[in-house]
Amino acid sequence: MSMSAERLTSEINEATRAHYASGHHDLDTALVRIQNGGFVSITRERAAEILRQPISVETVKALTGRDVSTMQIARRLAEVDV
Repeated sequence: MSMSAERLTSEINEATRAHYASGHHDLDTALVRIQNGGFVSITRERAAEILRQPISVETVKALTGRDVSTMQIARRLAEVDV
């Protein structure tokens, strides 16, 4: 089964967001990975918009193996101000 470029980019971004929310990545690393992780480079501002999107505790756990609370996720997302 083939995957579209858009879907692959979306999955890469979701994994990066989960790793940022769980503390695996710092803010700059997460932004750079989102900026350059797809098939085209995007602006830092657009990367910040993507990184700020809500993500569930279950998704973070599934993608990182880490247990986080909704408050921990909210604090991390609040740090994204570019």
